[in-house]
Amino acid sequence: MNSIIKTLALGALIGSATALKADTTVYVDPSKTWNGYMNVFALPADGGGFIFGSTWGTADLRAVFSGSVLTLSPNTIGDPNPFWYIGGGAPGHPGNKTMDASMYVQVDNGSLTDTTVTFTGTVTANTLTTAHTTVAFIKDFAPDYSSYNEETVPLTNGVFNISLLTDPGAGRHVQYGFETIGVNVWATDVAPFGSAKISTIPIVPGNPIVKVDPAAAWQGYVNVFELPSAGGAFVEGYAQPVTTDLRAAFTSSGLVLSPFTIDPVPNGLSDPYWYQGNGSGNKRIDANLYVQPKDGTLSGQTVNFSGSVSAKSLTSAHTTIAFIKEYTADYSSSAVSSAVLTPGAFSINLLISGDPTKHVQYGFQTVGPNVFPTNAAAAGSVQVASVITNSFATWMARFDFSSFISPNLTATGDPDGDGQSNFAEFALDGNPASAAVSGRTQVAVGNVSGNNALLYTLPVFNGATFAGSPAPSATMGDLTYTIQGSNGLALFDQAVTEVSPAVTAGLPVIDAGWTYRSFRLNGAVGGATPRGPAGFLRARIVKTP
Repeated sequence: MNSIIKTLALGALIGSATALKADTTVYVDPSKTWNGYMNVFALPADGGGFIFGSTWGTADLRAVFSGSVLTLSPNTIGDPNPFWYIGGGAPGHPGNKTMDASMYVQVDNGSLTDTTVTFTGTVTANTLTTAHTTVAFIKDFAPDYSSYNEETVPLTNGVFNISLLTDPGAGRHVQYGFETIGVNVWATDVAPFGSAKISTIPIVPGNPIVKVDPAAAWQGYVNVFELPSAGGAFVEGYAQPVTTDLRAAFTSSGLVLSPFTIDPVPNGLSDPYWYQGNGSGNKRIDANLYVQPKDGTLSGQTVNFSGSVSAKSLTSAHTTIAFIKEYTADYSSSAVSSAVLTPGAFSINLLISGDPTKHVQYGFQTVGPNVFPTNAAAAGSVQVASVITNSFATWMARFDFSSFISPNLTATGDPDGDGQSNFAEFALDGNPASAAVSGRTQVAVGNVSGNNALLYTLPVFNGATFAGSPAPSATMGDLTYTIQGSNGLALFDQAVTEVSPAVTAGLPVIDAGWTYRSFRLNGAVGGATPRGPAGFLRARIVKTP
C-alpha cells in the first residue's frame, strides 16, 4: 500500500491560446445600422422549396424601432397577387408563402472576429402564436458567405444572452440580430398573430457594466432595527459571512436570496431578542449582499448594473432590491439608484462622482423581519441568474498588484511566480497575487463504497455539470474543466468518476461562486484486485480564446 501511494501523482495543466482577444458584448442598439434580408419559401403543403432571397428594408420585414423598443411582427405584403395570398390579397385570406425575415447588424471590419461575441437584450413581451417563431442569433460567415457558424436562442420574456466564438481570418462577416419565420399575413389580420417586443438594456455607452458575477468579491452586511411596532429604531450593524446567516448563496441555478434567519439561536424561540413568543421575528433586518470595487476605480463614470430575476416567491413581508450606492468617505451618507426585483430583467445606473475617496457598492438588499429557520421555506426567496461568461477581468480586479513591477495580468500571465497562470487560479479560486499554497485542492486516498480510491478534490464554478467518459468535463462560460486519469502519465485514458458528496474534510472555506467537487480514479487501491502499480489524476483547464 505505501509503495503504491508514493507513486500516485496529481498534475494540473492549463491550456490556452498564445494571443488572447477581449470578449465583446453587443446590444439591441437602435443607433446601429440595422439591415434586412428576406428568404421566401413555398408553403409546406406546396413542397416548402426555396423561391428567392433578397435585401429588404427593415420596415418591410415588419421590424421597427420605437425609441429603445424593437417590435417584430409577422410579415405582411401589400400586393394582392395570388402569388402572395391564397385567393388573392384581402382580409381573411391566408398567406401563400413562408417568410424568413432577418433583421441584423453586420460587422465586416474584423473587430468581432477571433473573439467571443455575446448578444444580449430584454424581451418585454412575446405574444406570437405558434404560426410564427422568432429567435435572436449571432452568425459568423465565411468571406464568400458559403458557410457560417451560428448560435440562436428563442425569444422568451426576460433577458436573453447568447455567445459565439467567431473564427479568425480576414474578410469574415459577423451578424447579430433576429430571425422571424412564418406565413405572411394580410395587414389587417396581423393583431391576432401577436408580436415580440425587445428592449435595449439601458446601458450608458463607454461606461462600466457590472453583472451578477459569482467570481466577484461579494461581501455581506446586516443592519438590525426594532420592528416598526416597537418604534423601528436602529439597533446594530455588522459584517456578515455571505453564505451563512445572510442567506445569500450562489447555486447551480443562480444567486438565491432568502429572508434572514438566526441559526442556531442559543435559546430557540424563547430568545426574546430575536423572536416573539409566537415564533415571529422580533427584529427588522436589512441584509446587504454587495461588491465594493477598489476606491477610485469607478470615479467619474456611470456604473450600469443589470441582470435577470428568474424566480420570485417572497411573501409581502419581505422586499428585495438591486442597488448601486456611492458612500461618502466616512459612510455617513450615500447616493443610491435602486429597483425592486420582480420576475424579468432589471437594469439600473448611477453617475459616480469624481471623488476617489468615496466607496461604490452594487448588489442586493433584502428587508423584512427575521425568520425562524424552520419557517424559511414558507417565506420564499428570489433567484437571480448569474453571469460568468466574461468574469475573468472582474475577478482579476479584486487583487492588489501594486507591489509588482509590470505584472503580466493576462490570462496566461503568472505574476506571483507560483507556476499557475492567472486563468488557472481563476478557475480554481486561487490568488494570482500570492505564491502561498491555497490548500484548496487535495489529492488523497479515501474510502469510497468500502474500497480505497485515489481522490482529487478541487474548487469549480457553481453549476458546472460534468459528463463524459473516461474523462468527465464541464464547460462554464469561456473555460472547460476536464478531469483525466492515467496509469503512467503517457496516456490519460483511465476512467474517472465524480464522487458525491465531495470529500472536503480539512479543506478551507472557499469563496462564493465556487463549489468543491471530488473525483476518483476508477478501481481500488490495494486489496485483492488492486488497480496499481501506479495511478495519476489531473485537472486540465482550457480557456476558449
